[in-house]
Amino acid sequence: MNYITEKYVKEAPETIKEIPVLQFAFHSDGTRKDIIQLIQDRENLIGNNRSIDIQQVDDLYRTIANYRSITKEETLNIWDYIEKTGTNDEFVFDLLQFRLEKSNLTEEQISKVMGDIRTAATKTMEQKGEQELEHEHEESIKDEVGDEFQPETENKKQEEQQVETMWMNRFQSWDRNSINLPNMAKRKEEAVRLMQNIEKQRDQQEKQEEQGEQDDSTNR
Repeated sequence: MNYITEKYVKEAPETIKEIPVLQFAFHSDGTRKDIIQLIQDRENLIGNNRSIDIQQVDDLYRTIANYRSITKEETLNIWDYIEKTGTNDEFVFDLLQFRLEKSNLTEEQISKVMGDIRTAATKTMEQKGEQELEHEHEESIKDEVGDEFQPETENKKQEEQQVETMWMNRFQSWDRNSINLPNMAKRKEEAVRLMQNIEKQRDQQEKQEEQGEQDDSTNR
């Protein structure tokens, strides 16, 4: 799409409706799509149409992308896109190389630049793979921890409440009766010690159950 076409479409955007193929190169308001938009549009078109002829799509977008004014900014944008996404799409690499060949770089310099950007893309993909594995590992740990702290069943809660109520009633009963019994202070101390012993036994039992669950999880 040369400068004359761009100027004409910008001044008369209704032309896009008359010539549908222009929709691939221009927005509805007549402004030209930038190089990254073209790359993404092509990727979406291929991804959403599995039976489409990829060679024809590539020829179309290559014509749109390359037969127009080429800028340094556009070249750098392609570089950034490759480096950030880690793409291995040869179509995108071809767009970059075409622009480098239009510059003042030598063949040796172009070869080095293309080698560097391919290395950068590979590194990005490796980092993304490591991040995905780390995320999966974190989710797995969360799932395991979640299993260890599942909410107690309603029956178990009721049983614990009944036991607590029973011991509280006994304690209150002992406390009231001790008023009329000899050695009242001593009996209260005994009742307190009894409750403390019960709490210690319960804590020990809970720790044993937790340890057993951890051992089971380790042996899975």
